[in-house]
Amino acid sequence: MPLGASITWGLLSTDGNGYRNDLMTLLKKGGVSDAVYVGSRNNGTMEDNAVEGWPGYLIDAITHKARESVPKYLPNVILLNAGTNDCVRDVDIDSTTQQSKIEPELTSNSTYDIGTRMRLMVEYLIEWSPRSTVVMSTLVNNMNSATQTRVDDANAKFRDVAKELQGEGLRVVLAEMDAAAGGPNKTTMADVTHPDDIGYGLMANRWYAALVDASQRGFIVQPE
Repeated sequence: MPLGASITWGLLSTDGNGYRNDLMTLLKKGGVSDAVYVGSRNNGTMEDNAVEGWPGYLIDAITHKARESVPKYLPNVILLNAGTNDCVRDVDIDSTTQQSKIEPELTSNSTYDIGTRMRLMVEYLIEWSPRSTVVMSTLVNNMNSATQTRVDDANAKFRDVAKELQGEGLRVVLAEMDAAAGGPNKTTMADVTHPDDIGYGLMANRWYAALVDASQRGFIVQPE
């Protein structure tokens, strides 16, 4: 299940597929012939175009949507990329009381910092689908300098969360998406926030590396 906001949705990719088609190609080349995407929405020209992407949504709102879809589909792998909108809008990155002045369904209702919100989300996902392996990602670099400062802060927190959850024995791995790790960079962005087709291809490479890591750890099991 690809889970997240507009980057997961594939916004500004020319075919709407985002990273999903490139990732599926890598999986098939790697010998995974039975992988399918699941989700309550569809986007893109690819045949297997299911996705749980919600453009504009914050972590809390994505968690709310996942509460409906994850128990329904019971995915064995969840590809989680969330938090970019929290950083763009500067919503409670460091446990402040600042709130986003937008529609309620898109707004964070907590004052937990972004790392704690991510941790809670992952814990909920595993509670709702106990056989799931969660591949949580760091965030793609942003071309706005103020937003990028918040992205750096969020990514540091996400790395800590992944280590903590792994230490607790949960099936969680981290996919590094920032440019230094091989994710989208300033030459592969369609705008300040979203990758272009090449950038989405770089994301697919990072997801694939994390899935190989999860497989080698013995984390990936058959879906229910």
